[in-house]
Amino acid sequence: MRNIQVMLFFRKHLRMMDSKDTEIMVIMINFSVKITMKLLSVMRCLKKQMSYFTKGVERRAMEKTSKYQNRYAFSARIVCGCCGRHFKRRQHYKPSGNYIAWTCAGRLDDVNSCTIKYIADDAFKDAFVLMMNKLAFAFDKILVPFEKELRKMAMADNGDRISELESAMEQNMEQRTTLGTLLNQGYLDRPVYLKSINALVQDYDNLATQRNMILRVDTESYDMIEQAQKLIAFLKKNKEIAEYSEELFDDHVDTIKVLSRDEIQFNLRCGLVLTERL
Repeated sequence: MRNIQVMLFFRKHLRMMDSKDTEIMVIMINFSVKITMKLLSVMRCLKKQMSYFTKGVERRAMEKTSKYQNRYAFSARIVCGCCGRHFKRRQHYKPSGNYIAWTCAGRLDDVNSCTIKYIADDAFKDAFVLMMNKLAFAFDKILVPFEKELRKMAMADNGDRISELESAMEQNMEQRTTLGTLLNQGYLDRPVYLKSINALVQDYDNLATQRNMILRVDTESYDMIEQAQKLIAFLKKNKEIAEYSEELFDDHVDTIKVLSRDEIQFNLRCGLVLTERL
């Protein structure tokens, strides 16, 4: 568009020049246009090459990150219940023997930022085997009703239930704010405050779990039902799990939440959340 405007400008003023000047001017204009078009072509080519280069760098970075994260089954899958950071794999050296353990990244950065210390790799594996054997023993009382409830929720309109849960969560937060005000003003003893706060936090977590479950079922219902059916089918054929398997863990567990050094939660791919002692 800009080249057309330039050509019109010069055409308007060509009449004011003699034939020789006009010929020279036309040659100059044509040369200028050719150079401009060539530069634009080179710039487009460079831009395209840079785009390919950037995409290649991003793809290799993603592949490298994915490869690192998936190096071990637990990588990027163990979440700290205290600070929310992921656990990192570390080699521990002792005179009695070396062993693998997982440590919260937050605690590694700042020991005072997180209260949960390292947990041995074998402790997670043993807890997983125990959890799976419990499911195998009572899958018809736990998993089968759970899968039926998933299908029921998938077909229901849960808008009103979500509103009820979110309203209850707001009231819970208001109650915690009120307790904090009473404590600061000296109307409430700290032990009573802590007991009440802990109860409210637990209630809030339960409400949030229910709300998130409904939202997740609404958006991922078919996948969760399929995962539940897959787990049921496996446990029907395998009444006892003798040892830990990375493939089995990856098939059925989404994440692990560390509540303390003595207790963890398995968040299964089907949406079921199960707590195990270490």
